[in-house]
Amino acid sequence: GVDWTYITFNDNRPCLELIEGGNGIVGILSTLDDAWGGMGSASEKDVKFVTHLHQQFGGKQSTLVGKKNGTGSKESKHDNFRTPKFANDRQFIILHYAGEVRYTANGFVEKNVETLSNELKDLGAGSTIKLTNEFFKTSLKDHQSSSGENSGSTGGGRRSALRGVSVASQFRSSLQSLVTDLEKTQPHYIRCIKPNLSKTPNSFDSGEVLRQLRYAGMMETIRIRREGYALRENHESFNNRFHLLLHPSEQGEGIAHLVKVLSNRLNVTDADWQIGHSKIFLKRELANKLEMLAMLRVHAAARTLGRFGRLVAERRASNLLTVWVRFRLHMLRKKREREAANVIAATYRMIKARYCYSRLLFAVVKIQSSQRRKAAVKTVNKIRDPYGDMTFKELEQLYADEHDRLDKAVENKQFQIAAEIESNM
Repeated sequence: GVDWTYITFNDNRPCLELIEGGNGIVGILSTLDDAWGGMGSASEKDVKFVTHLHQQFGGKQSTLVGKKNGTGSKESKHDNFRTPKFANDRQFIILHYAGEVRYTANGFVEKNVETLSNELKDLGAGSTIKLTNEFFKTSLKDHQSSSGENSGSTGGGRRSALRGVSVASQFRSSLQSLVTDLEKTQPHYIRCIKPNLSKTPNSFDSGEVLRQLRYAGMMETIRIRREGYALRENHESFNNRFHLLLHPSEQGEGIAHLVKVLSNRLNVTDADWQIGHSKIFLKRELANKLEMLAMLRVHAAARTLGRFGRLVAERRASNLLTVWVRFRLHMLRKKREREAANVIAATYRMIKARYCYSRLLFAVVKIQSSQRRKAAVKTVNKIRDPYGDMTFKELEQLYADEHDRLDKAVENKQFQIAAEIESNM
């Protein structure tokens, strides 16, 4: 396992024992429960309660007052309890985790008494109204659980059967139940920090923020985190990342061999890192140093690979350039040959096409002249005898049609048209 004994942290258990009781100490809450008994008004009982606290736990004055006035301090009965120099009949000081807190016990005893009697709770639990019944049953159940838990604690829960368990005892029972529930889970806390007290935008009060961080325990958490192991990594992952730091002559098996060699080389002890069952725990400084060494080793290897790669690339480029030049010369030679062959083929096709065109042009001219001669002969014949290509029946029909046109022109007294028709006939 991992040894954590060398890490120091502030233990808040004495303060909790002072408030709740335990470890042979009657706590402040139990003393508050006992202060209700006896004669006197509520104010007198508050004074009695504070006086009892000073007698039982007091003796040392507040450190703030002692430093301001330069006075000495008596031996304290409890290190987390302080007696104020002034108004100590109603005030007392508790040294909490975040610092000293001054309490003024005005109405402490009266407010600690349960105002709802057990008889009223039993009456409400027996109600026929469902909502009232469930409400009082829940209250009665909480009362019984508080009584059972406080009966075993030192001085806790000593209240009358009529008044029930005190508010302080109920608070202590609720807090213990909350702690029990938290121990069963893996809680993650979100701490909200106010940038300023005036709730104005774009305003950052560094002093107030630092005070909140200190009171919330963040500074102590950071200190413990720095003293402890900030980084945790699996054995396999750690070995894969940092085995490259070993020289070939230092190679070995197991994470323990790697840690031993690196410890001797970096001059570190087992307190800087420890090996767990499944993970290795490292401090931030050592982890940064290992990361830097691994990065330098990787960079050195990268430079070596770069030089080798450039040499290989140059050789390949030279061979490729030689092959490419030879290929280009071959392609140029083939191109010239192909161009010469194309010129020869084109010249041959041109001569052949010109010869065919000449023969075809001669034949076309002959055919055209013959056709023009035939058309001219036909036109001359048409001029000489317009009706030469008509048959006898067609001529008779044409004569009959012209004669009918002549008759119609005469009937309509179109004598000029009639004269033209008659001359044509």
